Amino acid sequence: MLVTTVNQQIVHQQARDLRRVGRTYAASSHDGVNRQALAESEAAFITVIPNNPRTTRQKVMADALRGNRDAAFVTTVNVNGRTEQAYLFQNKGQWVAVSRFKSSVWTTAPEQFWLLTLAFAALLAAILIWLFRS
Repeated sequence: MLVTTVNQQIVHQQARDLRRVGRTYAASSHDGVNRQALAESEAAFITVIPNNPRTTRQKVMADALRGNRDAAFVTTVNVNGRTEQAYLFQNKGQWVAVSRFKSSVWTTAPEQFWLLTLAFAALLAAILIWLFRS
């Protein structure tokens, strides 16, 4: 239960970060900011989705757009076997996807996850020992 709640918070935080990167991209695209440099600095993938997608990433993002062409949205996609969280939005008449590998407790804080698991197991063992001693 706790892990699920923490994972949900991580997903929401990542969605906020992706929206922020998307806003930065949209605001700076007229300034000639290098899309690749922005993507690298934010550890994200920025993909302009053409009408005829050619790369795997473009095709996956275009598939995510089907039926959702009115407003910006966040979704989960699978690109080359890796799960990513993506924010899709329109910029100057083109759809753009900003994505990152999907984060979870396992990927962001594995040490803390194991410590929490061990602490829970120790607490459970202590309760069981106390119950059976009585």
